[in-house]
Amino acid sequence: MLSVAATLVKPGGSLVYIVCSLLDAEGTDQVTWFLNEHPGWTTEALSLPAGAKHGHGVRLEPGRDGTDGFFVARLRAAC
Repeated sequence: MLSVAATLVKPGGSLVYIVCSLLDAEGTDQVTWFLNEHPGWTTEALSLPAGAKHGHGVRLEPGRDGTDGFFVARLRAAC
């Protein structure tokens, strides 16, 4: 899914990846795979009102943040 979405992003544009899961296999591991397969893409820090840094993004957890479980990462395409 990330690879397909990446083809729709203009150079220098960004792509936000969000999944409603606490599993690393569905969150930060997917971003790691994408970065390894797509040289020139980078991640950018996120400033969210909840959550904590986790791998390449931010993870929100029910017990800590009072939300459902989410993983969010912002990816930036090379210029």
